[in-house]
Amino acid sequence: MNEISLNNILNKIDANSNVLVVYGSELVPDELDQLISKIPSRSVSKLDVKNSSQIDVSSPTYDLIISLNGDFNYEIYFKILKPNGKILLTDRENLQSVLTLNGFQNFVKEDSFCVAQKPNFDVGATRKLNFKSSQKVWQFDPDDIQENDLINTDDLLDDLDLKKPQVVDKFDCGTSASGKKKACKNCSCGLAEELESEATGVQKKNQETVKSACGSCYLGDAFRCASCPYLGMPAFKPGEKVQLAGGLAKSDL
Repeated sequence: MNEISLNNILNKIDANSNVLVVYGSELVPDELDQLISKIPSRSVSKLDVKNSSQIDVSSPTYDLIISLNGDFNYEIYFKILKPNGKILLTDRENLQSVLTLNGFQNFVKEDSFCVAQKPNFDVGATRKLNFKSSQKVWQFDPDDIQENDLINTDDLLDDLDLKKPQVVDKFDCGTSASGKKKACKNCSCGLAEELESEATGVQKKNQETVKSACGSCYLGDAFRCASCPYLGMPAFKPGEKVQLAGGLAKSDL
């Protein structure tokens, strides 16, 4: 650390203040010793020197935090700083934006360091608002409103706003030439689901109302009666239309 940088840091330290110096493993020990040896000359009330991994979140304690290792404990720094307390860090890209998002203000860049300040209130602080003193601001006399001050809402609309939009039908759902309902390939109006539901209902109704004499014809010869017309035919699904010899069709299952 050169002499100019060291003096800039020392000038930020006020008398009777509580100071925390944070260091990291990558910091050269000689630079740390150099800074610590000069701080007592500023007549501080308290000086703590800690590794960044040893910082505990506690009540606001410090007036100034000097972070020489460029760590990212901004949220912790904000909590342990007193109102109006300052933080001094090694400059880096987008540092001002990051500090602003963490609640700091009054960002100043000096030499190779940046200084930011905590607002004059602590986290969770509340303040009662006095609305009585501001009530008169919202009072006015009806005569104060001039006709020229009012806006005709019709003037806010142009011809394009008043034009009725044209609805373009991108689908061909409707009826076929025979008058039967049909759905297009990419139907999204619900007609496809409606037709499918109707077809399922008809098939289910047919299965419930039409039964064979024994009710077991579809299972195969082992379950058929001696006079069953399906003797010798393979098993089939219930309700399936079966073609018999001679061109006759049965669909009673």
